[in-house]
Amino acid sequence: MSVVVFRDDDASGTFDPALDTPGPGLAAVLTQGDDTVGTGVTDSDGAVVFATVRPGDYTLTFTPFPTIVLVGGDARPVTVTAAASTDLAVEFTGNLIIPVSAARAAGVGTTVAVEGVITWQSFRTNLDAYVQDVSGGIAVFQAGVAPAVEGDSVRIIGAISVFAGEPQISSVTSVEVLGGSTVPSPRVVSAAEINNGDFQGELAIIDGTVDSLTNIDMFDNHRVWLSDAAGDDFYVFVDQRVGVGSADWTVGELYAVTGVLSTDTRIAVPYRVELRHPTDLVLGGSSVDIADARGMSGAQVTVEAVLTWQQQWSGGGTYYFQDATGGLTAFDGAVIPFTRGDRIRVRGTVSVFRGEVQLSSVSSRAVVSSGAVPAARAVTAPEILADMFQGELVSITGTVDSMTVDNFDNASVYLSDANGDDFLVFNDARNGVASTAWTVGNTYAVAGVLTTDNRFIPNIPAARLEPRDAADIVMQ
Repeated sequence: MSVVVFRDDDASGTFDPALDTPGPGLAAVLTQGDDTVGTGVTDSDGAVVFATVRPGDYTLTFTPFPTIVLVGGDARPVTVTAAASTDLAVEFTGNLIIPVSAARAAGVGTTVAVEGVITWQSFRTNLDAYVQDVSGGIAVFQAGVAPAVEGDSVRIIGAISVFAGEPQISSVTSVEVLGGSTVPSPRVVSAAEINNGDFQGELAIIDGTVDSLTNIDMFDNHRVWLSDAAGDDFYVFVDQRVGVGSADWTVGELYAVTGVLSTDTRIAVPYRVELRHPTDLVLGGSSVDIADARGMSGAQVTVEAVLTWQQQWSGGGTYYFQDATGGLTAFDGAVIPFTRGDRIRVRGTVSVFRGEVQLSSVSSRAVVSSGAVPAARAVTAPEILADMFQGELVSITGTVDSMTVDNFDNASVYLSDANGDDFLVFNDARNGVASTAWTVGNTYAVAGVLTTDNRFIPNIPAARLEPRDAADIVMQ
């Protein structure tokens, strides 16, 4: 016995998969008298099958969403005959699942069913959350223990209400976790968009410089006023139960702020960003890819990347880091004990020194996490001489053709690769490797960072490979 539930969008009286809307997710029970013969749930095509049903009279009962009506009622008689296939079509009217944007626009008291991802389940034990799909976001409030967590894909059925000017789904009758998912990436917004009430209920991110803190109450709940790159003001509301206190902000500092765009018309400025966690607040603003940063000479940027080398002889103030798009160096007055493999966030001004792109005037730096150093990129001699992959960790094998040594035992080692193409390795003896480690005629596998020094062109190539320590030089 097979059943299909559908909405007859083309008014043909029969189910047309290309034109009609199927009814998935509806529980169905087949009974004969007081006995339950079978149970099932309609699939994505609106179908449910009860295999090998004996001839006789049965009752098929559905449990529909409150947002739809089954034509003919929720229960209907079915007669199964011997040696025959029994097919049943059940029509519905209304909407099974509607976009979140449509739910926001629905009238107060309207019962709606939406599917989306939980972007924030608050610090309360009840279901006090925001749900977002591709069309928008909306608040959900229901007393009782929260059945879902952030990142869950959920189906929620409830009635539309408004609290302090914010549409929400309350009087929730059903919360079904459809499975684990990924919290959507926050939408990049401007202060003007926030103040206009755009994208309410959605997860958003904005860079802003702190102007002031206000309304710091006895529980340390507070509002932070910031200005964005256009000079427009906006504010962030922080309930200290999210783990962020008023002392975590510094007037005059730039932050990347992530949170849900919410509304409270009880306040003169109703629209705001509402933080969810301490990780929603990042000193130094949003990060950019290194490849983009390298082309932004004179601009202040924040990058997040993995440390590959911190020059020990510079007091730790010169270090190299890279992401999937490229490598970069920082010339930093601070002495920070980074460890290779640390994922770091650095904010500074993009500049060029001796032909090498770097971050200078570093205003902030922090370790985000720790991990492994990226594998060295295999390169060719022409790629080195062309100054490709500047700032990245690379590797190459070559045979020493000649070498010059200066008064500090720093060595400029000229090698040729397997194709006979020449390249330069500059070995600063302060890395712990003496010039005697190199022998003309020997072949070495060399790793290190691609650096640049254009002071000695044309006598010495500007681009060179710079080993970090003895482990980067292996005789073959």
